[in-house]
Amino acid sequence: INADINDGWIAYQKEDFTSALQEFQMPAEQGDVIAQYALGLMYDNGEGVTQNNATAFKWYKKAAEQGYAQAQFTTGWMYANGRGVNKDYLRAGNWYAKAAEQGNKEAQQILTGLYGTGLGLAPTSVNTQQEKPVEEEIVNDVDSFLAEFDEVEFISNTPKTINNTSSNNVNQTVQMLQTQNQL
Repeated sequence: INADINDGWIAYQKEDFTSALQEFQMPAEQGDVIAQYALGLMYDNGEGVTQNNATAFKWYKKAAEQGYAQAQFTTGWMYANGRGVNKDYLRAGNWYAKAAEQGNKEAQQILTGLYGTGLGLAPTSVNTQQEKPVEEEIVNDVDSFLAEFDEVEFISNTPKTINNTSSNNVNQTVQMLQTQNQL
């Protein structure tokens, strides 16, 4: 991690979001995956910037496209919840699958729920009027599952975190990077 990003995380943890934004902006624009994810968090939570789901999604997706598992998970979550982008379970499932392949436990658990309902899979070519109420019921079931999932605590090699809580995601990312001697 370059000095700007390290300084950005230090400022972020001190809740000096203006400085964090300045430190993350240029590396993110130059393609740094960690800085891109950090800007996604900041726009997602309105930290040092006006809260903007579409801009948060843009930064998360840039990091996800480069293979950053946490960003892939978050991009999937945003597709699944229609946050900053139109709700799309197929795209959500694709991003969750990419994150799950890298060992992201949250993505693995959500995929189980999506696959159990058939959502997040390629659509079938048959779509009759008779099937529509069943599809709506499945979508409602998945929405309920995802809402419950947001309240679940996950245990991994890092301290307990609650999914989609910005400070916990940041702390988990920083701890992961420290563990990998990258910070």
